[in-house]
Amino acid sequence: MENVFKNPSLNYLSCRKIQLYNHLLQNGISIEYFYYNALESSDNVFTEIIINRKRKWTFSSNLPNSWEACGIAAYFLPFEKLINVKEILNDLLIHHTSVFIWVDNKHVSHNLNLDPNLNHSLQIVSSIDDHTYLIDDIPTIQGISYNFHEIELCCDNAKPHKKYLYYLDFHNYEINTEVVSRFEELLVRFIHSYEDKLSFYDYLVDFFSSEDAIESRLDELFPYLDDAFSIIAGSRHLFAKSLEAFEINKLYPQLYIEISKRVEGLKLSLAKANLKGEISRQHFVHQVCRIKTMEFDAINILKNGDDHLLKINSYQLQKVRPKPILLGSSDSTLKIGWEEQLDNVWSNSYEVFKNGALVGTTASRYFVIKGVEPKNTYEIAVKAKDIFGHKSELSEALHVYFDPQENNNLALFKEVFSSSDENTFFCKESIVDGKLDTRWSSNADEAIAWICIDFNKVIIFSKIILHWEAAYAKKYRLQTSYDSSNWVEIYSNGEGVGGKVTINVHGEGKYLRIYCEEKGTPFGYSLWNISVFK
Repeated sequence: MENVFKNPSLNYLSCRKIQLYNHLLQNGISIEYFYYNALESSDNVFTEIIINRKRKWTFSSNLPNSWEACGIAAYFLPFEKLINVKEILNDLLIHHTSVFIWVDNKHVSHNLNLDPNLNHSLQIVSSIDDHTYLIDDIPTIQGISYNFHEIELCCDNAKPHKKYLYYLDFHNYEINTEVVSRFEELLVRFIHSYEDKLSFYDYLVDFFSSEDAIESRLDELFPYLDDAFSIIAGSRHLFAKSLEAFEINKLYPQLYIEISKRVEGLKLSLAKANLKGEISRQHFVHQVCRIKTMEFDAINILKNGDDHLLKINSYQLQKVRPKPILLGSSDSTLKIGWEEQLDNVWSNSYEVFKNGALVGTTASRYFVIKGVEPKNTYEIAVKAKDIFGHKSELSEALHVYFDPQENNNLALFKEVFSSSDENTFFCKESIVDGKLDTRWSSNADEAIAWICIDFNKVIIFSKIILHWEAAYAKKYRLQTSYDSSNWVEIYSNGEGVGGKVTINVHGEGKYLRIYCEEKGTPFGYSLWNISVFK
């Protein structure tokens, strides 16, 4: 199933709007052109979410509700009782036309977490017979069976102004150069009329600077901050897709992709801090100030094509010299880290050098150097890069004498591959970092997902320890391979319950893959850590 947001953390749209845009995407519609005005003002988000205490699903987003410009027709069919339009409903489904309905949350049986005082949107995708229907509840729940009486109860108790069938007709859909030009004009007009005083970020600086405010108000304010960050990160993600589709300038979408990532990082860091009850106020203030500067730079570059900003960033980056440190080592690897560069807000990647030779580039603040040999000294240095292509000077060299301590965990700091990562924070590398507070998570829309460790040589092992997060695999297999193409199954579990799982099993190979086939929850598959022992 296609999803507008592969990363659910970015979803800020109301239930009906996300269902409709997902429906457009599934029908092959070029929805990126409709994102021309997706950029939500942080001032408006601040007013609606933080001051007025609205939740993100009630936030009125900029995205259009009509697509007539490219020939997509929308139809409303009001009713007092659903039974009065049952024949029309069945006829639409027979002709493979999905129908959207509003339902009273108190009568929705598949999701008991909905606010009982509100109405919710559902998509009827097909009928099994005249009285049985399959429902999708985007973004994660699909193919739920409801009989007509159950749907009737849900619809007939909805609010009067929401009693209607809604469907789209794509027969006259067309995206041609004239339509694209019209959308591009709307984009340019939107950019030049866009205003944002960025007052939300000033509020956040004041909030995170005050220890008393955090201690007394964070619990109450957290869900609203979380919603606000979702709206800002998600809207910039969609706006970047629109800028990419119009191909005005290759740099423009990168600006907003980077801002979206930074805001999402702030959102996830705050969630972790709130859960632990510990918060680094200085870290959050630095990140908020950085994002505010990025927002200011980005819209000015779009409005003015401001080369002056590029020159300033180039000069700032030249002053940056990351300082590498040794974070850890295994039998054949060195894990190198460095502090984030705050002088240049747009620095977003790093080049790592071993004995003067480039060994890799990373967007993280650490890098694992493979193929190092004991009893040798290595000279490690780092360069910072920014989104504009500028590079810093080479850092001072870190000299490491490699004499690894005995470590029985063969998976530690090894290279990892996965079918997907939910985001850059719940990423594949987390399962081999030796920590139990970082994790990997697959995309929620993957029914089957996998994660694979490359040991860089053939190993023999006898024990594996898996630490599942709450989103565990109910059914999974462990497989080994010498070439990453031909796999041998060494273990399977069809009744997984998550938690810590110790598996005593003989295995041999260069690769180990955890192949997840059935979810224990509606979300993706998620692991805290994998350890492999001789």
